Amino acid sequence: MFEPTNYVIGHTGPITFELAGKFFSEIPWQHLPRVNHNYELFIGIKDTLHLLIEGEVLAVKPGDVLLIPPYTSFSGQQESPGGLSFYWLHFLAPASLFSIQSFDRLQKTKLESAFVWPLYAEGLASTNELILFQQLILAMKHSVWQPELLDSFTKTLLLSLSATTKQSLLTTSKSQENHLIGFVTDWLQKNYAQPITVQETANNFGYNKAYLSHLFSKTMGTTMTSYLQQQRMDKAKTLLLESPKTIKEIAQDVGFQDEKYFSRLFKKMVSVSPTDYRRK
Repeated sequence: MFEPTNYVIGHTGPITFELAGKFFSEIPWQHLPRVNHNYELFIGIKDTLHLLIEGEVLAVKPGDVLLIPPYTSFSGQQESPGGLSFYWLHFLAPASLFSIQSFDRLQKTKLESAFVWPLYAEGLASTNELILFQQLILAMKHSVWQPELLDSFTKTLLLSLSATTKQSLLTTSKSQENHLIGFVTDWLQKNYAQPITVQETANNFGYNKAYLSHLFSKTMGTTMTSYLQQQRMDKAKTLLLESPKTIKEIAQDVGFQDEKYFSRLFKKMVSVSPTDYRRK
């Protein structure tokens, strides 16, 4: 049931908020057995939530999305370590408008006007969903339980998750994957001089870090970090040969604040130190 090829699909209808929160445990913790009358959405934040759902063992890691349909029995499969954290949301949706479909059937369905949610997807949640979850929880705490407002926040979060899911489905083709990574490589080439990270790159494109990193490595045959370092080293070699700047200045020009780290990395990648490269 919770295979990555299965989705909940339905037409836009009333969505009713019931309860939401951000779970955190400082000590080892295991989920109690439960059967909900509503949908429960999980998005992992830190460490791994281990669940047993009607005989299926699932692990919800940071960025993973899990949607448990109504009247589905589940429980903790094993203890999670101290520090476990995840978002959770209970909501109601009309049973007559939603059904579970496989990807093969989903491809034949018009997706523009439909909700599409994964039952289980690794690394799917984008920064946008995490922000919307935070806003929903804040609204719940400060809205004095205004039903219309909370229903609206819930629907916005679920629409965002649906859009992320559709985007993920569309990028399964090779050409579309290459199109996205083409934008990413172009952005890295233009911003290599900034102290950017993989997380900041993912945020810039509105993707989950784990998903974008995996897609980049699969498409380019190297990690995003290695690609960025290579861009910086190529520019550094040009500056060493053509500019009178000091090693420290060149390091800063290509995105390194620490001159010693830059020199160590340069020697590791080029086989000679920056000073020797310039001399030779």
